[in-house]
Amino acid sequence: ILQDIGVAEASEYASLKQRFADKLDIHTPYGSLLQVIEVPTVDGEPFSWHVCNPLAMLYLLCKESPEFASLLQSSRQSDAGYRVALYTDETTPGNNMHPDVPKESQCFYWSLHELPDWFRSSQGGWFHFSICKTLDQHRIKGGLGGLLKKVLRSFFPESGHSFRNGLRLPDG
Repeated sequence: ILQDIGVAEASEYASLKQRFADKLDIHTPYGSLLQVIEVPTVDGEPFSWHVCNPLAMLYLLCKESPEFASLLQSSRQSDAGYRVALYTDETTPGNNMHPDVPKESQCFYWSLHELPDWFRSSQGGWFHFSICKTLDQHRIKGGLGGLLKKVLRSFFPESGHSFRNGLRLPDG
């Protein structure tokens, strides 16, 4: 996406931000790819968390890549469906030894357990869900657990399509 947008000077930041948002303004039968989840905080101020909708992501991957759709279909081992695997890791871009770590962030990823090991261990085998600065994570009610609750709710909403209720995916 960034290659399509091109490199911009700092003065073009607003324009770059808008063009980036336009590229991510993708809609599927399961909602938009980029979504905002309101997360309650301990100070009462709402926190808007930008996340990648996993249902929309799977739909787009299957629609755009017949190879991925075929891999997904062939990896299903039973009528039980697929199991979601979640991974979170804290990272600090830049100088990790700096005493002030304002850039420290929690990264959230997901995959499907039924996908082959070779795929899950490849560079694209774990799908990006979101990033949250650690400073913001500490403001969230429940901290990391509160964020993970929102992550799980994205896969298993109380109503509509979900990994529990099922969803239709294109076969490429």
